[in-house]
Amino acid sequence: MTLELLIVAFNNDIFNIKLPAQQDNVKYLISWQYTDDKYLQQRPEFADREDVRILFLAGEGVSKNRNNVLDHATGDICLISDSDVKLYPESFNKIVSIFNENLELDIATFKFDSKLIKKTYPNEITTLKRQLKKHFVSNIEIAIRRTSFQNKVRFNELFGPGAPVLTAGEDEVFILDALNAQLKGYFFPISICRHDELSTGEKATQSPGFLMSKGAYFYKRFKLMCIPRLIWQAAKNRKEIGFIHFLKWTLKGMLYIIKETKLDKS
Repeated sequence: MTLELLIVAFNNDIFNIKLPAQQDNVKYLISWQYTDDKYLQQRPEFADREDVRILFLAGEGVSKNRNNVLDHATGDICLISDSDVKLYPESFNKIVSIFNENLELDIATFKFDSKLIKKTYPNEITTLKRQLKKHFVSNIEIAIRRTSFQNKVRFNELFGPGAPVLTAGEDEVFILDALNAQLKGYFFPISICRHDELSTGEKATQSPGFLMSKGAYFYKRFKLMCIPRLIWQAAKNRKEIGFIHFLKWTLKGMLYIIKETKLDKS
């Protein structure tokens, strides 16, 4: 069984990628998204490695970039990653073993270590449905069985950095869509990488794009029952963000995703 790491890079970010030494049955697929041809004038040092494939994608949108690697993946198990992540190669066999031992498993999430990002995790193996109630999932924690996802569940390109309106939330929506598709997922308390950079969402929790993403995600998860939940969240965040500011933009995000969902169905 092969493990393929699906790594996305944007413009010069590709030169930050540090790949471990080659391992049997481990390969790397990198989608290099760029906004100008000038970024392609240099080649990364790992470009000629036999275990590495590089795809090229013009434009913006991290979800488009993730779908590009997902569409072209060939590994049995795929681990989602980023250009600024320090991988733990000793965890690769553990990830494959988990899928080998649990043949019904479609998606697994894990832990990452960080000095800056404070995250809490369950202390034991738990279903993703249960985890979603108290813990958010980051993309670099996700491993999937490729055949369960390819041509079935994708990243929603309305969400994430580079999207026109909803600049966050792509990871949570991906997990939600997988669960709604009746795929089986579990969290395993194993650290698989290190990430010491703040993500876009963690840098901009008060921005309209982030708050609209939250409102849109809440609607996808709870439908119209999201409204009382957003009011409660606004009250909870009134000192840090402001009650009116929070509620205004989250409700705008809810209305935006309702409109886009209707357009998509028409």
